[in-house]
Amino acid sequence: MDKEILLFREVLTNLVESKKYVVIDYKTEIGELLHKTAIITRIDKDNIYPNIGDGIAISLLVRVDDELAPGVGDNYFMCDC
Repeated sequence: MDKEILLFREVLTNLVESKKYVVIDYKTEIGELLHKTAIITRIDKDNIYPNIGDGIAISLLVRVDDELAPGVGDNYFMCDC
C-alpha cells in the first residue's frame, strides 16, 4: 500500500480508539458531498463504521476531522465562483 494511505488508515484507527466525535466528509456513489458528525466505532479493510448510519467506504472519504484523505488536494474545498 502507498505510504500516504497507510498513514491515513493509522489516523482512522487512532480515531476509533479515541472514541471521540469527529467530522466526516465523504462522497456518495453519485458524487454528492455529505457531512456527518459521529464516532467511528470500527474500521475494516474497506470501510469505516460510524455510530450512526451505515458504513462508509474509505475510498469515498474526503476528510475526517482535520485530515484530508489521500488523493484529495488542499484546494478541494475552494470555490471557483
